[in-house]
Amino acid sequence: GVQFHEGYGEMTADDVVFSLERLRSEETASPFSGNISVIDQVEKVGPYEVRITTKSPVADLPALLVNANKTFIMSKAASEAGVEFRTHPIGTGPFTYDAYNPRESFNLKRHDDYWGGQATIERIIARFMSNSSTRELALRRGDVHAIDIESTEDAVNRMRKAGMEVDLTAPANAFVLYFNPTIKPFDDIKVRQALSHAIDRDAMLQYLGAEVSSAEISPLPKGYRGHTDSVQQYEFDPDKAKALLAEAGYPDGLEFKLPISNNNIYLQPMQIIQEQWRSVGVNVELGVVDHPTYHRLIRQNVSPAVIYGAYRYPLDGNRYLNEFYHSRSIIGTPTASTNFSHYDKVDAELDQARVSPDAAEQETLWATAQEKIMADTMAVPLFTRKYALARSPKLDLGHAQESYSFYTLSTKTRLLK
Repeated sequence: GVQFHEGYGEMTADDVVFSLERLRSEETASPFSGNISVIDQVEKVGPYEVRITTKSPVADLPALLVNANKTFIMSKAASEAGVEFRTHPIGTGPFTYDAYNPRESFNLKRHDDYWGGQATIERIIARFMSNSSTRELALRRGDVHAIDIESTEDAVNRMRKAGMEVDLTAPANAFVLYFNPTIKPFDDIKVRQALSHAIDRDAMLQYLGAEVSSAEISPLPKGYRGHTDSVQQYEFDPDKAKALLAEAGYPDGLEFKLPISNNNIYLQPMQIIQEQWRSVGVNVELGVVDHPTYHRLIRQNVSPAVIYGAYRYPLDGNRYLNEFYHSRSIIGTPTASTNFSHYDKVDAELDQARVSPDAAEQETLWATAQEKIMADTMAVPLFTRKYALARSPKLDLGHAQESYSFYTLSTKTRLLK
């Protein structure tokens, strides 16, 4: 009885098979296909039943089949009709597509045939405002009811002082600086170690604020099953950084260029690192680009280091470590995901952990992988930064906002007078 939007009919097993096969297809070339690469076959058993056969045991398959891993169920009929899903999605939720205005807004209206009951809100207008000051002003004036804000204590306190409700949510993005050893001189471990010792996390956290950020020291963030702190750590030590640079043949320091997003959640930490590296003789020229361009550039293997923030569900070592440190995820390859460091030394541990039905064995394998990554100085885990959102007291979500960097609206969401 679940109905797709815009009259595309009932959602059935045909749509489930279509959606999973579309995600798995090489023609689709989805960067998320690796999430369900363990699937061998998807078969329709009945009108509302599918059978999924895997290549090996995988205990967390149900968690890999939820929306957070991009396994959305899409309308086969809408696809065959030529609907462009990127700008005109066809779903089954309480709100349906109304209009898309490039660089202006994305509009939704109530889906009256929603299986979970009619929503209270009749219409949603999501406005595109890239400037955080513009968003804050719009919220204060009442032009909008909810925004995302910069995840800093200054922004949080400013919104609270203005009488707004602030939601700080987690799990959230863990930020890591990934070294690319395919670009000289980052192929030299002493250079990577030197740059690691020249980063002061405490100063970075002090700038961001304790309420919105916490330190990370391992490739798998805190809170994920399998996380361990028993890894090689590179304490802030400018003198040691200078000595390592000299040993690597750079007594007078280094100079190189890095692209960086104009999005402040990326730009601000990188500017802090830029200043810290300058104190040990490393001069970095930051090429600031818009956020979509940044994502394109870091996947073209043009940057010797990449700062990247990510949150991956389910919260264990499987998806997170595979996407960032397995060889099949190396950027520039057919199965590329987000392995910016081109690392290929933990495939055996990650492959074995992926199919093991023994939780303790999985955690041991993930711990070994984390130890290897840090011993080889492939990355500098920096911090986890909570998502920060602000809303008018008039906006009653009707539920607790526990994660995501944007507000989720439900059938119970309403505007108070």
